[in-house]
Amino acid sequence: MSFILQHRQHGRLALASPRAERTSSAGVPRNQILENDLLHVFVTVVDQGGFTAAARILHRTQAAVSLQIKRLEELVGVSLIMRPQRSFRLTPEGELLLDYARRMLALNAEALRTLRAEESECTVRLGSIDNYVSSVLPPIVGEFCRTYPRVNVELYGGMPSTMLTRIGTHFDIVIAMEPAGTSQGFVLRREPVVWTTSSEHDQHLRSPLPLALSPPGGMFRHWAIAALQQCGVPWRLACVNSNVFGVEAAVREGLGVGVFKASTVGNRLRRLTESEGFPKLPDVEIAVYSVGSASSSPAARLREHLIESLYEKTGSE
Repeated sequence: MSFILQHRQHGRLALASPRAERTSSAGVPRNQILENDLLHVFVTVVDQGGFTAAARILHRTQAAVSLQIKRLEELVGVSLIMRPQRSFRLTPEGELLLDYARRMLALNAEALRTLRAEESECTVRLGSIDNYVSSVLPPIVGEFCRTYPRVNVELYGGMPSTMLTRIGTHFDIVIAMEPAGTSQGFVLRREPVVWTTSSEHDQHLRSPLPLALSPPGGMFRHWAIAALQQCGVPWRLACVNSNVFGVEAAVREGLGVGVFKASTVGNRLRRLTESEGFPKLPDVEIAVYSVGSASSSPAARLREHLIESLYEKTGSE
């Protein structure tokens, strides 16, 4: 269904049907089609009270969100948000469009639900690395479930190597972390692995070096111990936890030095460098694996949605 928004006439915005479209003397359409994606961004900015919060929800950069709002304003021919303004506030035209936008998005969702009503209810099992399960995936999977209400997504966190051996039996899709250059799945991103210490403590200066690591079998644990042994650095285990957030808490509170993906290092942790005596560690890849299935299957749709949402958009996560 297409909606056409006529430019302001006598201070008001008016919706018109596609048949009402006319062209100027130069042959350029006077009316423009409002894309649902632009309306979705606009509504999210309003609901979140600004561009920064909306960017986090949409998994886009703040610049990308600002650009889409600017594009929407160019389409309708009016300003939608007051500038400059300390507090977020819509213009009168923005308030008017907001009501239309909510109704148009709701109608779009209703149409999709109606057209897909005959689909059988099913379950897709998604396994992933822990930090994605806790912070990255919930809004992405939530959006998918709203679009496909008859698809039940089961989200599991755990050790990637174990989950990959169970794909096809216990999992339909797995988001795994592997040494860079070894992945056989669809690679979402590549990033460095870094040594970290508490920004408020000096455990990295102790000898033997206290370590906060995962249990035996963990990739980062293996890399850390092997690198220290190769350099002749004495070490001891100070904390062992299978949960990455438990390990992070231990490092944050000064129990020991830890090893994490660079993107997960928070403000209360400090990266340790080679100049401080900590050897460089290999990079990792985050990749999506899935069982072979028809492109129209629920698992394939979820995989496509994950790739579209995560590919080249997770640098700030």
